[in-house]
Amino acid sequence: MAYEDLRTYTEQDPNNHITDIGDDGFGITFVSVRNEDAWRYRDLGVGHLVDFVHEFETKVTEIGTIGDLAFVYAFANTIDDARSWFVDNAEAVQVWWYNPNGSSIKLYLQETDGGWTQDISGALALNTDYYCTLTRSGATVTLQIYSDAARTTLVDTLTVSIPSAHTYRYVFAAVSYNTATAHSATAIIRNLDLGEVSTGAIPAPLLLGRGGF
Repeated sequence: MAYEDLRTYTEQDPNNHITDIGDDGFGITFVSVRNEDAWRYRDLGVGHLVDFVHEFETKVTEIGTIGDLAFVYAFANTIDDARSWFVDNAEAVQVWWYNPNGSSIKLYLQETDGGWTQDISGALALNTDYYCTLTRSGATVTLQIYSDAARTTLVDTLTVSIPSAHTYRYVFAAVSYNTATAHSATAIIRNLDLGEVSTGAIPAPLLLGRGGF
């Protein structure tokens, strides 16, 4: 197990809205603006993602009005923005922060694999660290949201279904949702662990005590 060095991910960022945190490569700040195509992803190879467990940490630091959102994780078979995945019913699963009503902040788990469905968390808090475990097992994708780094205090569990035979190629640490509007939100993702050896990464056990961001 190792944390992904997000500096090695392929980036499209026309307006410099994706920035690294510190010098270890394990965290980014993403200013998600809904009028651009921006992302940072890793190509794992065709059919690489079958059944897996991915872990990551996230928090939202700015999300003020209805319609503000930030996609902080995805796996997919095409390189595109999340709006295009939605419109095209593309093979992808995403995790994103959203302000649905102007007064609450929630995490969404959404699939756009031949249609779309989503599951929504209860109200979460601004500027608060959440520790996520995402599991794909056959036709089921589950997101467990914890409030502690040890992942012992479960806040919520979200679930969506996808075609059990589908495999996936790309993993995203940030991806925009382009609707040509001025909405924006700022989120952090850190310590993405794909449960496999990653070139240039430091094994996760050696980084104990570096949680929090």
